[in-house]
Amino acid sequence: MYKQKNSDKSIFLWGDSHSQALSLGLRTSFPNDSFYQIGSSGCKASLSKTLTLIGEAKQACDKANEIAINKIKELKPSVVIIAQQNDHDKSDWKSIIEKIKSFGVKKIIIVGAVPQWQPSLPRVMIKDKNFYSSQSRINDNGLDLKIIQDDKKAEEIVNKLNINDVRYISLITQMCDIRNSKYYCETKTPNGLLQLDYGHLSKNGSIYIVKKYIKNLI
Repeated sequence: MYKQKNSDKSIFLWGDSHSQALSLGLRTSFPNDSFYQIGSSGCKASLSKTLTLIGEAKQACDKANEIAINKIKELKPSVVIIAQQNDHDKSDWKSIIEKIKSFGVKKIIIVGAVPQWQPSLPRVMIKDKNFYSSQSRINDNGLDLKIIQDDKKAEEIVNKLNINDVRYISLITQMCDIRNSKYYCETKTPNGLLQLDYGHLSKNGSIYIVKKYIKNLI
């Protein structure tokens, strides 16, 4: 679940498998800080039981969220970072933030989705010679535009809460630009593709994204 170091600063990462994909980058960028992590595949951070999963996945998710809240209360980390695949605009951020703040946690970072590709980034890159392009930012029909639209809504929702030391980091805003009404989004690191599949960051991708777009905001 976590590793403890002799440090005054501690980071708690909470969310689904996409949050777990950020773990390596965070641990690499903050090697001297205590680091804690709770996550379950397909499980978004929530104060209530999930209504989107069933069976063992639901049980695992509900238990993971229960443990996360209890551990945040116990550990009182310096920073809580929440990340997930999608639907950031549907989470009850106000309740989650207020609960975490009530434990004495000062800083909360909500990390927005990365650009996502269908059926996967590797397949998108292979077709149409994208793989051999020197351009890191590309436009392709495989880019999930709904993720981009939902990210904008989520950023507005969190910003309107106007709560001190709470930040929404829109990775899409930083990783994509618009040219002729089309989105061109990042696909590569200096050492390979950003993502292993449709959206999960590769090891190099995790280190690259945290170092370039997240580290200085924590």
